[in-house]
Amino acid sequence: QIDLSGLEWLEREGAPAFKSANNQNIPPNDGNIFIDPLILSDFNADGMVDVILGCKNRIYRNHGMGRFKPEKLCPNFDELVFNLTLDDLTGDGVADCIAIGHNGVYLIEGQSDGTFPSEAKMAWTAPEKVLDPMVMTTGDIDADGDVDVWFSQYKLPYVKGQMPAPIYDANDGFPGYLLLNDGSGNLSDHTVESGLETKRYRRSYSASFVDLDDDRDLDLAVISDFSGVDLFLNDGSGKFTDVTAKLVDNHFGFGMAHSFADYDANGKLDMIMIGMNSWTAERVLSMNLQPSTHRHYFDRLDDLTFGNRLYFGGDQKFEQRPMGDRVANTGWSWGVTSFDADNDADTDLFIANGHKSRESVKDYDRQFWCHDIYHANSQANPAMEVYFRSTSSRLYGAGYSYGGYEKNKLLLNRKNENLDEVAFLMNTSHEIDSRNVVSGDIDGDGRLDLIFTHFSVWPEPGTQGLLMARNLWPGDNKWIGVHLSRSKSCPSLNGTRVRLRANGRDQWRYIVNGDSYRSQHAPIAHFGLGQVDAVEEVEVQWPNGESTKLAAPVVGKYHALKAP
Repeated sequence: QIDLSGLEWLEREGAPAFKSANNQNIPPNDGNIFIDPLILSDFNADGMVDVILGCKNRIYRNHGMGRFKPEKLCPNFDELVFNLTLDDLTGDGVADCIAIGHNGVYLIEGQSDGTFPSEAKMAWTAPEKVLDPMVMTTGDIDADGDVDVWFSQYKLPYVKGQMPAPIYDANDGFPGYLLLNDGSGNLSDHTVESGLETKRYRRSYSASFVDLDDDRDLDLAVISDFSGVDLFLNDGSGKFTDVTAKLVDNHFGFGMAHSFADYDANGKLDMIMIGMNSWTAERVLSMNLQPSTHRHYFDRLDDLTFGNRLYFGGDQKFEQRPMGDRVANTGWSWGVTSFDADNDADTDLFIANGHKSRESVKDYDRQFWCHDIYHANSQANPAMEVYFRSTSSRLYGAGYSYGGYEKNKLLLNRKNENLDEVAFLMNTSHEIDSRNVVSGDIDGDGRLDLIFTHFSVWPEPGTQGLLMARNLWPGDNKWIGVHLSRSKSCPSLNGTRVRLRANGRDQWRYIVNGDSYRSQHAPIAHFGLGQVDAVEEVEVQWPNGESTKLAAPVVGKYHALKAP
């Protein structure tokens, strides 16, 4: 007998809320496996975002009416790089390209028209080869008026016969670096002095400088595979303290990405950590299959495979609540974007899913949980390398998937109290192995569209592409947007907070980079208003301590504001 008493039935009629995503396959440059990071910009402040693929060195300039013109982002730069972000490293009030390659950090100075014609220079030379710089975030962390950089690396399991150890708290990867700016775009390593040395060897996937404790300086959140979230508070001078155990009740997870928003509309910063759940791991737990040599793994298994964790900000710490339960199990998840999909004045979520889909739905996950994690540790092991290669060759050769045939998820916020998964109803349940995702307005209609990438291994190995799903949500909900631009006295917009007051109620938006998965949203604060047709006030709290207010701004348009 099946009990359906708790079943909730959702349905809708009418045209799709999102147009079917168009897929353009894009091969990576020679010697690279990445086309991302996926970056949105709006250099001409028209409210329509341009799209950048960082490692591809390509920008799709938005000419309106769905027309994008591809150009080389940095025409005089051809180095092999593995990460890229936009921020003003030179302090002239104009965004630069900051790129990371094997040798260190490159600086390509930008122009006010959003072009990057300059020759690259080395902003920092690494003391050892940089191998996999998955993560980069920027901001002024020591209040000296210039832009500093944190980047950290990922270390793939299986390579050379090693495996993260312990699997729930691995700190055995390649080093991360905190790089301070001298004001002219020259960076130097201050990782040890900053207090960030202890956990610099996490196998990281995302990170952001963000004000976690509302004291108007930039703290640091780092999300890592095989450990979860780490939080570090800044004393205002660039000295950090690890407060993970103090600020979150459970930090464990296969950390893949993160996003910040105010999901319950209480005026406090909330955070979602994207993780992975595993049905195989759930079966291992339910059957009490405790390996005698790795009991500590079994004891942490439930925490590690919880999936996505939605942390709600409060007065003392970030706490998980029942509202986040429906977010937990979305699959093998990667990127995430927080946005108001239907302009009804709350914050929704879109999560990209899927790892390796092949001919069969048989899955490699069973091999991982029943064998692989117990046979190796952090040290290179040639014998284990042979074992891993032979096993993966046998199973993948037989068509096994790994986190395959999963669908992207759209979670609709219901009165800031619950989240409903409605991707199928809204035509966003794309069954393609997706990775990066951002939201932005590609057509200037005030509805936020979805831009994401895919990475497929079958039928052609290593196929990557860019997809855009235009938001066609029906109805007449109102909206307003604020386009933010930097200045010489405020070279980075990261850490900006935007408050909107309408109908006596506040909404908040937070500007960061390094969020989602290897992505960067445009510095635009977009607000859905529902049926409210007037805004009382918009206040921008800039990271340099200044504030700007707009009284009774007109709805239905983007307003451009420059930092003082």
